[in-house]
Amino acid sequence: MMIAASNVLFSLVSILPLIIDGTAVPSLNYTIEINRERYLHEARKDFLSIALDCSLIDSEWQTFNPLNKNVIVMAKALSPAILRLGGTACDYVIFNNTNNQHSLFHLNTMLKNESLKSILYVKDWDKLVALSRMANLTLLFDANVMLRDPQGNWNSTNFISFLKHNEYYNVSNLMFELGNEPNNYPAHFNLTISASQLAADFKTLRDIISQHSFFKNSLIVGADVGNPYIRNELQLDPATYIHDFFEDAHSTIDALTWHQYYLKGSTAKVTDFINATVMETFRKQVIIVSKIIQDVLGANQTFPVWMGETSSAYDSGAKNISNRYVAGFLWMDKLGISAQYGYDIVIRQALYGGAYSLIDENMQPLPDFWLSYLFKKLVGRRSLEVSVTQNPGNIRVYASCSRIEEGVKPGAVTIYAMNLDPTSSARLQVTFNSTGTIYLLEPTDGTLTSPYVNINSQTMKLTNDSEIPPIPLKSQDYFELKPLTFGFFVLNEAKAVACI
Repeated sequence: MMIAASNVLFSLVSILPLIIDGTAVPSLNYTIEINRERYLHEARKDFLSIALDCSLIDSEWQTFNPLNKNVIVMAKALSPAILRLGGTACDYVIFNNTNNQHSLFHLNTMLKNESLKSILYVKDWDKLVALSRMANLTLLFDANVMLRDPQGNWNSTNFISFLKHNEYYNVSNLMFELGNEPNNYPAHFNLTISASQLAADFKTLRDIISQHSFFKNSLIVGADVGNPYIRNELQLDPATYIHDFFEDAHSTIDALTWHQYYLKGSTAKVTDFINATVMETFRKQVIIVSKIIQDVLGANQTFPVWMGETSSAYDSGAKNISNRYVAGFLWMDKLGISAQYGYDIVIRQALYGGAYSLIDENMQPLPDFWLSYLFKKLVGRRSLEVSVTQNPGNIRVYASCSRIEEGVKPGAVTIYAMNLDPTSSARLQVTFNSTGTIYLLEPTDGTLTSPYVNINSQTMKLTNDSEIPPIPLKSQDYFELKPLTFGFFVLNEAKAVACI
């Protein structure tokens, strides 16, 4: 039970100039209120999760080794987390339970489009399983829904072989989904699987899992529909598809999943990534899905919802933008909105691969990795209501209970915020306790497209021993966000009742 307590109130100190490269930058003041009495929602401990795309199978994993030491270190730094193996390419991969080097997945004539080929070797699946065990990850496997029988139903024979293989090798840390962005099948595969048919296929999936006691704790999620208000003439309407699927499948699935990207990779611009209007498109889509759930279940009813795949721009991201410092604005904002609206999971596309990767081709961390790492380290499961008492201008602010680890007191609060103003800084001061620990993220070379990030003025790289370096701590009685920067502010003495 939440015990009544006064709200946290922040007020800004008097405006003082900020000096950047010898130039005085004006500092704007804001007042921010955080409700300490009760939390909005408590997410899963693996709220921020990660993905690998099945397109890596097409290249036979030539550029990515899941057991690379750096990969293991970085994946573990983001744990606990789900590691999703999914994407469009998963809809043309099938299991072949033999012991040769092609033994895990092999194309056969059950596929509707026999020209598509993708093989995942047993040795590579074994590496993913090993990575999941070493890094404390749960594998979310996207089963191939394109395997159809003559009556148009999902042919589950291949999936059952997959289950038996993993049961034999004691791989129990598995979750399942079936298909990827089915509303796009007419465009991608010249094939239509209706929402009602897919719901029936999920029922088959549930029945199969129920018959295998080894996987009795495995979750089933879906239907991984694409952006709910973005469509072209070749797509099925995404919002309608979500509604119709959920209406038939809500008693079958453990969570409703959908995908979101703000932009098209080939046309996205740097300025799109610092545009609050672009950021707000995600909130509009979240509200659409919320209304669908209430339409099906009744007013004020809730259901677990996951952001099943997401990043800044689709079609593998925006080159030299989606993997640079500037991408952190959209990523932080999405995490904040997702937490506010009660999402349990947000799966980032991708740990590796594409222009939105967290890891580069040399297995080194990119800027969004460091943002994700800080989020996992500093942000707890309970989101808090936060508001700006005057015109928020160019700041966007979120708050949560802090993640409790060594040195963090129960009741601590973490603020994560961004300043979209290109010319003025934003300065906040806590009235109830004037000191907090700051983690300010800035582009290393001073440009928004920097491939490196500084945290509290330290350029972030793995150590020579492939370890996460210590971050220099900075405590102040105010939270200063320089122009076009973002960061975290941990208030260890907040004594928020909602966080105890």
